[in-house]
Amino acid sequence: MKTTSAAATHTGKVRRDNQDAWVIREAEALFAVADGMGGHRGGEVASTIAVDALAEFFGATSSDEDLTWRFRDLGRGDLHASRLLSAIDLGHQRIQATALAHPALAGMGTTVVAAHLAGGRLYLAHVGDSRGYLLRNGRLRLLTSDHSLANQVAADPRFDGVARERVRVLRHVLVRALGIAIYTPADIDLSRRTLHTGDVLLLCSDGVTTELTSYDLGDLLREHDDPADACRAIVDAALAAGGRDNITALVLRVDSLA
Repeated sequence: MKTTSAAATHTGKVRRDNQDAWVIREAEALFAVADGMGGHRGGEVASTIAVDALAEFFGATSSDEDLTWRFRDLGRGDLHASRLLSAIDLGHQRIQATALAHPALAGMGTTVVAAHLAGGRLYLAHVGDSRGYLLRNGRLRLLTSDHSLANQVAADPRFDGVARERVRVLRHVLVRALGIAIYTPADIDLSRRTLHTGDVLLLCSDGVTTELTSYDLGDLLREHDDPADACRAIVDAALAAGGRDNITALVLRVDSLA
Protein backbone atom coordinates (compact mmCIF):
# COMPACT_ATOMS: atom_id res chain seq x y z
CA MET A 1 0.00 0.00 0.00
CA LYS A 2 1.32 3.44 -0.93
CA THR A 3 0.23 6.54 0.95
CA THR A 4 1.10 10.21 1.24
CA SER A 5 0.59 11.94 4.58
CA ALA A 6 1.29 15.15 6.46
CA ALA A 7 0.30 16.93 9.65
CA ALA A 8 0.19 20.52 10.90
CA THR A 9 -0.47 22.01 14.32
CA HIS A 10 -0.88 25.46 15.86
CA THR A 11 -1.34 26.73 19.41
CA GLY A 12 -4.25 28.92 18.30
CA LYS A 13 -5.04 32.49 19.26
CA VAL A 14 -6.10 32.00 22.88
CA ARG A 15 -4.07 29.21 24.50
CA ARG A 16 -0.48 29.76 25.63
CA ASP A 17 0.58 26.12 25.25
CA ASN A 18 -0.10 23.51 22.60
CA GLN A 19 -1.42 20.35 24.28
CA ASP A 20 -2.03 18.55 20.98
CA ALA A 21 0.33 15.88 19.69
CA TRP A 22 0.47 13.74 16.57
CA VAL A 23 2.45 10.87 15.09
CA ILE A 24 3.04 9.57 11.57
CA ARG A 25 4.89 6.27 11.08
CA GLU A 26 4.71 5.43 7.40
CA ALA A 27 6.67 2.19 7.85
CA GLU A 28 3.99 0.76 10.15
CA ALA A 29 1.10 2.63 8.47
CA LEU A 30 0.23 4.27 11.78
CA PHE A 31 -1.26 7.75 12.12
CA ALA A 32 -2.68 9.49 15.20
CA VAL A 33 -3.72 12.78 16.78
CA ALA A 34 -4.11 13.35 20.53
CA ASP A 35 -5.54 16.35 22.40
CA GLY A 36 -4.41 16.63 26.02
CA MET A 37 -6.23 18.02 29.02
CA GLY A 38 -5.13 18.90 32.52
CA GLY A 39 -3.76 21.78 34.54
CA HIS A 40 -0.20 23.09 34.36
CA ARG A 41 1.53 20.99 31.65
CA GLY A 42 -0.57 17.89 32.25
CA GLY A 43 -2.36 17.90 28.91
CA GLU A 44 0.84 18.25 26.95
CA VAL A 45 2.42 15.42 28.92
CA ALA A 46 -0.60 13.12 28.47
CA SER A 47 -0.94 13.61 24.71
CA THR A 48 2.79 13.10 24.21
CA ILE A 49 2.73 9.88 26.26
CA ALA A 50 -0.18 8.60 24.17
CA VAL A 51 1.42 9.13 20.75
CA ASP A 52 4.83 7.95 21.96
CA ALA A 53 3.27 4.72 23.26
CA LEU A 54 1.58 4.15 19.89
CA ALA A 55 4.82 4.68 18.00
CA GLU A 56 6.88 2.54 20.38
CA PHE A 57 4.41 -0.35 20.43
CA PHE A 58 4.02 -0.47 16.66
CA GLY A 59 7.77 -0.25 16.19
CA ALA A 60 8.37 -3.13 18.58
CA THR A 61 5.60 -5.43 17.33
CA SER A 62 6.38 -4.93 13.64
CA SER A 63 9.34 -7.31 13.89
CA ASP A 64 8.79 -9.37 17.05
CA GLU A 65 6.10 -12.05 16.85
CA ASP A 66 6.61 -12.91 20.53
CA LEU A 67 5.35 -9.43 21.42
CA THR A 68 2.51 -9.62 18.92
CA TRP A 69 0.69 -12.91 19.52
CA ARG A 70 -0.42 -12.20 23.09
CA PHE A 71 -2.57 -9.26 21.96
CA ARG A 72 -4.71 -11.14 19.42
CA ASP A 73 -7.71 -11.52 21.73
CA LEU A 74 -8.23 -7.76 22.12
CA GLY A 75 -9.23 -7.63 18.47
CA ARG A 76 -11.22 -10.88 18.66
CA GLY A 77 -8.77 -12.74 16.46
CA ASP A 78 -7.84 -9.76 14.28
CA LEU A 79 -4.16 -9.06 14.88
CA HIS A 80 -4.23 -5.61 13.27
CA ALA A 81 -7.09 -4.50 15.49
CA SER A 82 -5.34 -5.96 18.51
CA ARG A 83 -2.14 -4.03 17.82
CA LEU A 84 -4.00 -0.75 17.64
CA LEU A 85 -6.12 -1.36 20.73
CA SER A 86 -3.13 -2.61 22.72
CA ALA A 87 -0.99 0.40 21.78
CA ILE A 88 -3.70 2.84 22.85
CA ASP A 89 -4.26 1.01 26.13
CA LEU A 90 -0.52 1.09 26.77
CA GLY A 91 -0.64 4.88 26.50
CA HIS A 92 -3.63 4.90 28.88
CA GLN A 93 -1.70 2.89 31.47
CA ARG A 94 1.42 5.04 31.15
CA ILE A 95 -0.58 8.23 31.65
CA GLN A 96 -2.13 6.74 34.78
CA ALA A 97 1.27 5.67 36.15
CA THR A 98 2.85 9.05 35.42
CA ALA A 99 0.00 10.92 37.14
CA LEU A 100 0.28 8.69 40.21
CA ALA A 101 4.04 9.26 40.37
CA HIS A 102 3.81 13.03 39.91
CA PRO A 103 1.00 14.68 41.95
CA ALA A 104 1.30 17.91 39.96
CA LEU A 105 0.02 15.99 36.95
CA ALA A 106 -2.98 14.44 38.73
CA GLY A 107 -6.12 14.48 36.60
CA MET A 108 -4.34 14.75 33.28
CA GLY A 109 -5.74 12.89 30.30
CA THR A 110 -5.99 12.98 26.55
CA THR A 111 -8.23 12.17 23.64
CA VAL A 112 -6.85 10.14 20.76
CA VAL A 113 -7.88 9.19 17.25
CA ALA A 114 -5.60 6.66 15.57
CA ALA A 115 -5.56 4.91 12.21
CA HIS A 116 -3.72 1.80 11.11
CA LEU A 117 -3.78 0.62 7.49
CA ALA A 118 -3.27 -3.08 6.80
CA GLY A 119 -4.46 -5.62 4.26
CA GLY A 120 -6.34 -3.01 2.28
CA ARG A 121 -8.37 -2.02 5.34
CA LEU A 122 -8.57 0.96 7.64
CA TYR A 123 -8.57 0.30 11.37
CA LEU A 124 -9.74 3.44 13.16
CA ALA A 125 -9.80 3.76 16.95
CA HIS A 126 -10.74 6.73 19.10
CA VAL A 127 -11.39 7.93 22.63
CA GLY A 128 -12.83 11.39 23.32
CA ASP A 129 -13.72 14.04 20.77
CA SER A 130 -10.80 14.04 18.37
CA ARG A 131 -12.31 12.97 15.07
CA GLY A 132 -11.71 10.91 11.95
CA TYR A 133 -13.20 11.75 8.55
CA LEU A 134 -13.07 9.94 5.21
CA LEU A 135 -13.26 11.69 1.85
CA ARG A 136 -14.24 9.26 -0.90
CA ASN A 137 -15.35 10.23 -4.41
CA GLY A 138 -15.65 13.83 -3.28
CA ARG A 139 -17.95 13.08 -0.36
CA LEU A 140 -16.82 13.62 3.24
CA ARG A 141 -18.07 11.27 5.94
CA LEU A 142 -17.54 11.49 9.71
CA LEU A 143 -16.28 8.09 10.94
CA THR A 144 -16.23 8.75 14.70
CA SER A 145 -18.76 9.78 17.33
CA ASP A 146 -17.61 12.18 20.05
CA HIS A 147 -17.51 10.71 23.54
CA SER A 148 -19.11 13.85 24.94
CA LEU A 149 -21.81 14.46 27.51
CA ALA A 150 -23.82 16.20 24.79
CA ASN A 151 -23.93 13.02 22.68
CA GLN A 152 -24.69 10.90 25.73
CA VAL A 153 -27.62 13.10 26.68
CA ALA A 154 -28.87 13.28 23.09
CA ALA A 155 -28.93 9.46 22.89
CA ASP A 156 -30.84 9.06 26.17
CA PRO A 157 -34.63 8.87 25.61
CA ARG A 158 -35.18 10.39 29.05
CA PHE A 159 -33.99 13.70 27.60
CA ASP A 160 -36.30 13.73 24.58
CA GLY A 161 -37.62 17.22 24.00
CA VAL A 162 -34.65 19.03 25.55
CA ALA A 163 -33.72 21.95 23.33
CA ARG A 164 -30.72 21.20 21.12
CA GLU A 165 -29.11 24.50 22.13
CA ARG A 166 -29.14 23.43 25.78
CA VAL A 167 -27.48 20.12 24.93
CA ARG A 168 -24.81 21.73 22.76
CA VAL A 169 -23.23 23.51 25.72
CA LEU A 170 -22.18 20.04 26.95
CA ARG A 171 -20.26 19.16 23.79
CA HIS A 172 -16.84 19.82 25.32
CA VAL A 173 -17.56 17.81 28.48
CA LEU A 174 -16.00 14.40 27.79
CA VAL A 175 -17.25 11.10 29.19
CA ARG A 176 -14.19 9.18 27.97
CA ALA A 177 -10.48 10.00 27.83
CA LEU A 178 -7.19 8.16 28.17
CA GLY A 179 -5.64 8.25 31.63
CA ILE A 180 -8.74 9.31 33.54
CA ALA A 181 -10.27 6.05 34.82
CA ILE A 182 -7.62 4.78 37.21
CA TYR A 183 -7.04 0.99 37.30
CA THR A 184 -9.48 0.28 34.48
CA PRO A 185 -8.71 -0.49 30.82
CA ALA A 186 -9.21 2.22 28.24
CA ASP A 187 -12.71 2.30 26.73
CA ILE A 188 -11.91 2.47 23.01
CA ASP A 189 -14.19 2.53 19.97
CA LEU A 190 -12.85 0.65 16.94
CA SER A 191 -14.15 0.44 13.39
CA ARG A 192 -12.90 -1.34 10.27
CA ARG A 193 -13.43 -0.27 6.66
CA THR A 194 -12.24 -1.43 3.27
CA LEU A 195 -10.04 1.18 1.62
CA HIS A 196 -10.22 2.44 -1.96
CA THR A 197 -7.47 4.02 -4.02
CA GLY A 198 -7.89 7.79 -3.77
CA ASP A 199 -9.40 7.75 -0.27
CA VAL A 200 -8.39 10.67 1.93
CA LEU A 201 -8.44 10.37 5.72
CA LEU A 202 -8.50 13.37 8.06
CA LEU A 203 -7.64 13.03 11.76
CA CYS A 204 -8.04 16.18 13.82
CA SER A 205 -8.39 17.66 17.29
CA ASP A 206 -11.50 19.57 18.35
CA GLY A 207 -9.67 22.83 17.76
CA VAL A 208 -10.47 22.12 14.10
CA THR A 209 -14.06 20.97 14.47
CA THR A 210 -15.05 23.71 16.92
CA GLU A 211 -14.25 26.28 14.24
CA LEU A 212 -15.03 24.46 10.98
CA THR A 213 -18.06 22.50 9.83
CA SER A 214 -17.98 19.26 7.88
CA TYR A 215 -18.89 21.28 4.80
CA ASP A 216 -15.84 23.51 5.36
CA LEU A 217 -13.56 20.51 5.79
CA GLY A 218 -14.92 18.78 2.72
CA ASP A 219 -14.33 21.89 0.61
CA LEU A 220 -10.77 22.26 1.88
CA LEU A 221 -9.89 18.61 1.24
CA ARG A 222 -11.36 18.73 -2.26
CA GLU A 223 -9.47 21.95 -3.03
CA HIS A 224 -6.07 20.66 -1.86
CA ASP A 225 -4.99 17.30 -3.25
CA ASP A 226 -1.59 17.38 -1.52
CA PRO A 227 -1.91 16.37 2.16
CA ALA A 228 0.61 18.98 3.33
CA ASP A 229 -1.29 21.74 1.53
CA ALA A 230 -4.58 20.43 2.94
CA CYS A 231 -3.24 20.44 6.50
CA ARG A 232 -1.98 23.99 6.22
CA ALA A 233 -5.26 25.13 4.69
CA ILE A 234 -7.29 23.52 7.49
CA VAL A 235 -5.14 25.06 10.22
CA ASP A 236 -5.27 28.48 8.55
CA ALA A 237 -9.05 28.28 8.17
CA ALA A 238 -9.52 27.29 11.83
CA LEU A 239 -7.33 30.21 12.89
CA ALA A 240 -9.28 32.61 10.68
CA ALA A 241 -12.55 31.32 12.21
CA GLY A 242 -11.41 32.11 15.75
CA GLY A 243 -8.59 29.77 16.76
CA ARG A 244 -9.97 29.37 20.28
CA ASP A 245 -8.15 26.09 20.95
CA ASN A 246 -5.07 24.20 19.84
CA ILE A 247 -5.44 23.12 16.23
CA THR A 248 -4.07 19.90 14.72
CA ALA A 249 -4.86 18.26 11.39
CA LEU A 250 -3.36 15.09 9.90
CA VAL A 251 -4.24 14.16 6.32
CA LEU A 252 -3.53 10.81 4.68
CA ARG A 253 -4.10 9.96 1.00
CA VAL A 254 -4.24 6.37 -0.27
CA ASP A 255 -2.28 6.45 -3.52
CA SER A 256 -2.30 2.71 -4.24
CA LEU A 257 -3.48 -0.48 -2.55
CA ALA A 258 -0.81 -2.59 -4.25
